[in-house]
Amino acid sequence: MPRAIDLTNQRFGRLLVIGLADHKGVKRRWRCLCDCGHETLAHTHDLMSGHQRGCKHDPRPHSRFSKPYKTHGMAGTPEHLAWINMNGRCKPTHERAKDYFARGITVCAEWRSDFLAFYHHIGPRPTPDHSLDRINNDGNYEPGNVRWATRSQQTSNARHAIHPRDPVTGRFL
Repeated sequence: MPRAIDLTNQRFGRLLVIGLADHKGVKRRWRCLCDCGHETLAHTHDLMSGHQRGCKHDPRPHSRFSKPYKTHGMAGTPEHLAWINMNGRCKPTHERAKDYFARGITVCAEWRSDFLAFYHHIGPRPTPDHSLDRINNDGNYEPGNVRWATRSQQTSNARHAIHPRDPVTGRFL
């Protein structure tokens, strides 16, 4: 059986191994001190492979495979879902691409990749009855052309309200 490697005093990313915590057969867990000041436990394989490079308290990504990201704490909120849906509608693969992408409707560059920029402009959703609306239906999702609107406001702002349908074909005039 191969001899166990002692990882004490070795550094792996932001973790410094301070001693063996426990082991079950050949699986060993090490007590590690993170640069953020917290202690954590890590398996030998996770340290050696680079999978674990920090603790859960460290805001930076733990894995060498992780990409840095910004968190805003608003994932899953109505505002964040509206932002995700807004971006999705303007892609060629969206199920309603003909109503958005094909008409040339886009999301401004700042909002496309930055939820907080979008949120700082639009603000919180006033009530559960409000949803995202473009003031000018032929305009883009950009500052000055979006608002929170009720269903009745959106209905009166819809394309078919502005342009009636052809009675024969059913298409918008």
